[in-house]
Amino acid sequence: MMWKDVVEISNEIHCLMNREGRILDVNTVFCNILQYHVSELQDRSLEDFVETTNKEKLKDLLAVLQPKKSEDFKLLFINKLGESTLLAGKLILSLNDQVSLCASVLIQQNAFLSRFRRFFDMSLLDIVVIMDRTGKILFANEGFSKKLGYSWTEIEQTPLISFIHPQDYEETNAFFKNLVRQEGNSKTLINRSLCKNYSVKWVSWHAIYARNNFYAVGNDITVVKEQEIKIGELLERTMKQNEELIRSRDSLQETLAELETRNFELDQFVYKVSHDLRAPLTSILGLVNLSKMEGNDPSNLQEYIDLIGSSTLKLDVFIKSLIEYSRTGRAESIIEKVDFEPIIQEIFEHLKYAKNFNRLDHKVSIIEKKDFYSDSMRIQIALGNVISNAVKYQNTRADISYLYITVDFRASDIVIITLKDNGIGIAEDLVANVFKMFFRATESADGSGLGLYIVKQSIERLNGTIDLQSELNKGTTITITLPNLGLEAMI
Repeated sequence: MMWKDVVEISNEIHCLMNREGRILDVNTVFCNILQYHVSELQDRSLEDFVETTNKEKLKDLLAVLQPKKSEDFKLLFINKLGESTLLAGKLILSLNDQVSLCASVLIQQNAFLSRFRRFFDMSLLDIVVIMDRTGKILFANEGFSKKLGYSWTEIEQTPLISFIHPQDYEETNAFFKNLVRQEGNSKTLINRSLCKNYSVKWVSWHAIYARNNFYAVGNDITVVKEQEIKIGELLERTMKQNEELIRSRDSLQETLAELETRNFELDQFVYKVSHDLRAPLTSILGLVNLSKMEGNDPSNLQEYIDLIGSSTLKLDVFIKSLIEYSRTGRAESIIEKVDFEPIIQEIFEHLKYAKNFNRLDHKVSIIEKKDFYSDSMRIQIALGNVISNAVKYQNTRADISYLYITVDFRASDIVIITLKDNGIGIAEDLVANVFKMFFRATESADGSGLGLYIVKQSIERLNGTIDLQSELNKGTTITITLPNLGLEAMI
């Protein structure tokens, strides 16, 4: 039986050479490993197909060969595609000076590894890798190169983590550490792998650790993952749009409700303004006509003049209320340092000619005075209306009328202003309405009904709060809390 006939039925790699290593003949297994046709191998030096760093090793082996004696070898061969394969076997020199090479792929020398060799050619698996305990790649199938674009020389002995996206390092390392702790149990991981062309592919890995090696198979799920990401982004955008729509709807509802309130207040405002402006004017005109009819009787003329003055004063008070209403509603807030004591004293100075002012005992207490920043104009308008009411609505049947004002700075970021009087007070069932536009708590009130409404609007524009507690015929206590609006500016 000829050499060719013998080696063709063998599962191992066979090559026949002369003493210098020039190829005379090879079997089909050898051709398949190197992916060359036999005609491309014949009369070529075996050295041409050995990895560069292994060439000298081959020369040394051929040089020491003795007839009928074998030399073991382990050499890295390069196939037609530039991929490397590690072969291990024997070189034997015959008596007729021919060298026989008999070898196998190294993976087949390990029985346990050889059981996974079949994965390399399974079309259903995109990537198959076998790694040592440190994560370095021992073997990878052709799919690894096709999917990620690396040659075998770039893959071999390179840690798998080198091909993983940096943002997935931590999760991937933890995954393989967990595999070692649970040897023999397979686990699944999805991460991003880096391609040679700098693109990224999503890979679903199924891996197991056994006998000091990792065995992992991966499927490219990039298309599915990208669709999943796009769907997730679309859902997120949709949710955000829905949230914005809900906020817009709620804001619109609040605006409509506020507009409805404003329209109602505007209707009231127009009606009350026209009524309260016309009433004093009508009285004045009537008194002027009466005075003309009476002729020159000085006693009657003086009475008419006094009544005209009273009506004019009411008209003036109402116009001042309208001006304050306009100022508090439209003016921009000017934040500046506020000194409460001179503001309050100025208010008392303006009221000193008011009816019954002289019988009102008024005291101002400043507790732990600190620098405070807010809108002086609105504070003056608010305190002016409250103090004016205390003067106007005294209980004249009481022996002493008083108004005690406390400005308390003890809290770090607010001031609390308390105004307590012993005036005529307000009935319990009316207290809830005192801050409404044009509301008058008593029939004896001759004001515009805008005072406390303006107070509340002013305080709320300063992000403050106001509380009113009152008891009929016993007095009223108003508590105003204002934030220090200069704290943010000073930080």
